Amino acid sequence: MALAGFIKDTDSSQAMFNLATSQSIEKWTIATPDGATWAFDAFVKSFKEAEATVDGVRGFSASLRISGEPTYTPADVSV
Repeated sequence: MALAGFIKDTDSSQAMFNLATSQSIEKWTIATPDGATWAFDAFVKSFKEAEATVDGVRGFSASLRISGEPTYTPADVSV
């Protein structure tokens, strides 16, 4: 699974780097805007930070290797 985004802070960057180095399998959850979720176990296969922009924002790209079958939970539409 490919990921891309922006680094929140130095601690977040270091945590992702540590996960990529250790390749330990962790629990991950992806939430969609409508409230549905995908939950799965995976390890960080790669992690790369981009150059900082003029205003100091840093981007990243990463990939996760999923282990086992993901679980999909649909959004609660009864509300």
